[in-house]
Amino acid sequence: MVSDTPDVESVILGENGVIDGIQPDSVVIDMSTISPRATRAIAARLQEKKASMLDAPVSGGEQGAIAGTLSIMVGGDAKILERCHPIFEAMGKI
Repeated sequence: MVSDTPDVESVILGENGVIDGIQPDSVVIDMSTISPRATRAIAARLQEKKASMLDAPVSGGEQGAIAGTLSIMVGGDAKILERCHPIFEAMGKI
């Protein structure tokens, strides 16, 4: 979870970003609330590396994170979501 669109772009696509070392079949889960256009652009760049991305902003705040009760709204490929389902279950409800 990163604060805003420019920060997410920097972490994933910037110098020494996630994309530099990502392996095929990896999944990036962005749990920030950012621009849909940026999300699609980042996902496309990851796809060039044969990696996937799920867009999964959350609601529930710090208390929800501590309690593992976040509400998670996930967008992306259904097969990738199914693969990552245990990660989301550990944090809350999708």
